[in-house]
Amino acid sequence: MEIIDRFNEKDDDEAKTIHTCLEILENLIEISPQVAIENIFLKTNLLNVLLRRMDETSSNASSSKKPNEEERTMNPVKLYSSEILTILLQLSQQMREAFRDKTTMDKLLISIAFYRDVKPNGIDEQECLENMFDSLCHVLIDSTNQDLFRTLEGIELLLLMIKERKFARQAAIKTLNYALMNNSTSCNYFIENGGLKILFAVLVRKEDSNSKKKKKNKETNDLEDKEHLISILTSLLRGLYLLKDDAKIQRIISKFEENKFEKLDILLDLFFSFYEKVKDFDENIILGNLEQALGEKLSDDDIYIERLDAGLLVLQQLCIIIGFVCSKQTLKKKIEFLILQKDIEIKEIAIFLKEYEANFASEDEQGKATETSMIHALLQNMGVTNL
Repeated sequence: MEIIDRFNEKDDDEAKTIHTCLEILENLIEISPQVAIENIFLKTNLLNVLLRRMDETSSNASSSKKPNEEERTMNPVKLYSSEILTILLQLSQQMREAFRDKTTMDKLLISIAFYRDVKPNGIDEQECLENMFDSLCHVLIDSTNQDLFRTLEGIELLLLMIKERKFARQAAIKTLNYALMNNSTSCNYFIENGGLKILFAVLVRKEDSNSKKKKKNKETNDLEDKEHLISILTSLLRGLYLLKDDAKIQRIISKFEENKFEKLDILLDLFFSFYEKVKDFDENIILGNLEQALGEKLSDDDIYIERLDAGLLVLQQLCIIIGFVCSKQTLKKKIEFLILQKDIEIKEIAIFLKEYEANFASEDEQGKATETSMIHALLQNMGVTNL
């Protein structure tokens, strides 16, 4: 590992040697992931080697200025290092725990922050940046890492990338989703640092696309962004509910009254879209089309997982948000009126919430009890007490 670390990837022969070593490491991971992780990555300096190879600022340390797009060439070693890091973090909790170290986390953030105002030069560098963000998402699955990420001002970095509407915006939205998930402290921090304004600005943003291909890609990316935004909103409302911070919950809810209910209309449009997706999928289950397509008999748990993947997960999150929004009577009446235009009663939203409650999994009884309490409060907001 020390020899690899001393090699210079700017020298063609040494770069080929590094690339060959990385290929061997990838093969070892594929053959026996746990053995490779425990005996190589956790007992050597290889994690730092990968992070150093990904750091554009260290590879250009001799210059005080960032290289422009023409001056910068994509190093295959950097791309390969980012790919291996993503694989390792996806496979191993032990590797994720390695990022509980401040210096290690900071190295990854510095590599990503380089692209705040520098555009990836070509497809390979764009893929490398995506790998970095994917690695960070895996790191943020760990709650301790979420807290460290917050103290290192990672949330501020993501908000800047989203606000500036550049190439890394979509990846930053996705990563923010992971940064806030199941972390009440980070949710509160996000709001206190101006996150709501940026979040809702993305929700209502409309962008023009010229060609049909660009329009199709834009629609796909826009839907992915919306799904992450819905998940973020759900995390915020749940986190504030756990903190018993009703004032901040009302700050979020009041956003849906602004500009003649503009954000509420978007919320309900998404609800109608996912409602139809799940409805169509459930009809296919009843007809036996799903089992026929998969070629096997499915258990109730298997069917529920398939339904989550088909859109039920996002629909449940939308129902949770609607449940909170219904705490304001003017909004509740507006929701009831609009969903009735689609022949949907508010009781149907309540049914989805009860199904979510019944299938909610938690490692501790307190977590389960808190979620149950929240769902009951949302049902009361909607005026549905008997199902």
